[in-house]
Amino acid sequence: MNEKPVERRTSSWEFHQLDGARGWWVVIWAFLACFVSLSTLVTYPVYEAYYINTSRGETLVDINQGEDAVRQMPVVSTYVVLIGTLMSGFAALGSLGAGIASDVFGMRTCALVGTATLCVGLLASSFIDKLWALCITQGVVCGTGIAMLALPAYTAPTHWFDKHRGLSTGIAVSGTGLGVLALTPAYRAILQYQGLAICLYVQTILTLACGTASAMGLRNRIDLHGPSGRMKWRVLKDARIWALMLMALFASCARFAQLLCLPVFARSLGVASDATGVLYATGASLLVGMVCGGFAADSTGYIAGIGLSELILGLFTLVLYTPSKSPAPLYVFSVVFGLTTGTMASVLPASIAQMFGTPRVASTTGLVLAACAPTLLATTPAALKFMHLLEEGKTVAWMAGMSGAFSVVAGCIGMLLPVLQRRYVRMFTKKEAAIVW
Repeated sequence: MNEKPVERRTSSWEFHQLDGARGWWVVIWAFLACFVSLSTLVTYPVYEAYYINTSRGETLVDINQGEDAVRQMPVVSTYVVLIGTLMSGFAALGSLGAGIASDVFGMRTCALVGTATLCVGLLASSFIDKLWALCITQGVVCGTGIAMLALPAYTAPTHWFDKHRGLSTGIAVSGTGLGVLALTPAYRAILQYQGLAICLYVQTILTLACGTASAMGLRNRIDLHGPSGRMKWRVLKDARIWALMLMALFASCARFAQLLCLPVFARSLGVASDATGVLYATGASLLVGMVCGGFAADSTGYIAGIGLSELILGLFTLVLYTPSKSPAPLYVFSVVFGLTTGTMASVLPASIAQMFGTPRVASTTGLVLAACAPTLLATTPAALKFMHLLEEGKTVAWMAGMSGAFSVVAGCIGMLLPVLQRRYVRMFTKKEAAIVW
């Protein structure tokens, strides 16, 4: 009697209770992963200020003193901004690969690879004294490592929660805000008293310890293996994914250009030369926005929160921040920037899970975040123009206005998502549906 071959299961469910204790343990490990990964991206302005302040000697680049130093400072600024641009750009671009890897191979494996990649980039940077080489190690390699470690942590809570997706995601990603608050003064002090190499050694050890520990605690609730784990590219036929990607494109252009220029703008307004005060305000408001914004979205709805946060930031930028000429609006802007960014960070994966389902939320979120890469990689010319205008004493109000306009456009696109979701539900249920917020 011939027996039929047993087909290998390509998908399996882990029947742990939603919103249960297991999910909160995953949130703790995701929090730790975001603490060391995304904070690496947001605390880069500390390194940026250090590079600018120490690049007139032989510390980083071979620049002579006197007139030659002044003449070559634009070259230094180009490299310094380019490092941050490449780090953020490859963190976004690598999110697509990280999302697919998380769905196919599991979040744990992806996070371990990301930890190793980020540590290699940081450790290699400690042996380098040329800014152009740091563009590769601290920019490209670290950016890729950030994506591989942060994306699984960012999307893990959506697997384990239903009623508290916004809050759980907010708590997990709030590790970024706490990392900024805790690590900014630490990195600043080490750079000031011990130098670049020691600071990068410390950051490497911290990343290795926290990244490895957090990766061991991350796991998919819905395990997809083999072909079933591959991304379904038919999602590109859905108008909702294009709206999300277009919104991410404009939002990233508005947000990261200003983040890269914060130290120079702070110095021009008489704030501390390393802009740590501004980073403290941003980190604290990020922390509050992620947790409180996610908690509020659990009751009010996820989808509309994306567009609303962008509209608030854009309108604030146009009405108050653009015409400001004193440090106070800069600090207020940092708070609003953090609150709106934190809210958007908390509700984005929950919104994607609500619209496209949980099984492939990592790859779908990675696709949306990857849409930010073109504008992030193109922010260097705009950031340099911003810095040069400040150095020449010229107004930069028009650039701030453009940033606000981009946020408003992103917000308007985001507010279309509830309408598109209603059309999608009505199309497949053949029933009249209310607007899904």
